Amino acid sequence: MANQRIDSGKRALILAALCEGIAINSVCRMFKVGKHGVLRVIQETGEACEACEAWHNEHFRNLSVNRLELDEQWAYVHTHKERMSRQEQMENPERGDCWLWASIDPDSKAIINWRTGKRNGKAARSFAHDLASRVLGRVQITSDQLQSYLHTIPAAFEGRVDYAQETKLFQKVRVDAPTWQTMRVNPLVGVERKGITGAPDLRSSTVCHIERFFLTMRQGNKRCARKTLAYSKDWDNHALTASIHIFVYNLVRVHETLKKTPAVALGIVDKRWTFRRRGCHD
Repeated sequence: MANQRIDSGKRALILAALCEGIAINSVCRMFKVGKHGVLRVIQETGEACEACEAWHNEHFRNLSVNRLELDEQWAYVHTHKERMSRQEQMENPERGDCWLWASIDPDSKAIINWRTGKRNGKAARSFAHDLASRVLGRVQITSDQLQSYLHTIPAAFEGRVDYAQETKLFQKVRVDAPTWQTMRVNPLVGVERKGITGAPDLRSSTVCHIERFFLTMRQGNKRCARKTLAYSKDWDNHALTASIHIFVYNLVRVHETLKKTPAVALGIVDKRWTFRRRGCHD
């Protein structure tokens, strides 16, 4: 009912808290609102961001960028894939592993496009062709060693890409079980960069900026945090929160290094947006 709805000022505070990595139950206690009210704010804001994807698709076009970095971030929805049988995975495709595909311009730090889905060839093709439609001229692209990129990126950009892949090198030592429990992975000792097509500058070919963005996502989006009870239980809500956080990252939050938002740095808008402006929740 109308008299039960959260006012716009409190909705802005709720969104700001959620984008700082605070869990839903904690937000409920902080602002003395019900869980369904917070979920409704997320749903309405996410739907507004989905509607504003038309704005994103219109304005994040004909971009002149020199470099792009691509990567995918893992999360899971409802149930960890390793705890699902093959039959359960077939019957519940919107559970288990969920990947956020994203591309970043390392100069402006702007997220050019993104996708939420599985990590397969179909998703890679959709992601690469959408990215190619947004960028003008020749561009240098760096990704991780995902095999699906080997053919989809050259095919999507049709000869106007200098493409390289970066592979992380870990120390090849065997460690005892107690030490492995604290390390989980062997220490990183270096990276190996390999040109795939065109003439990429391997000195500037890296994925460190997109990986740093994914760290920002894990810090700011509680659903992406590891080893918590705040993981997503619903696929649609997971995708909505990803859209919210990327819109906030691009348009609202001032980048610490640039001292401006990525969208301003890229020249898409002339000033930063706020939680009360269009594209965020109104």
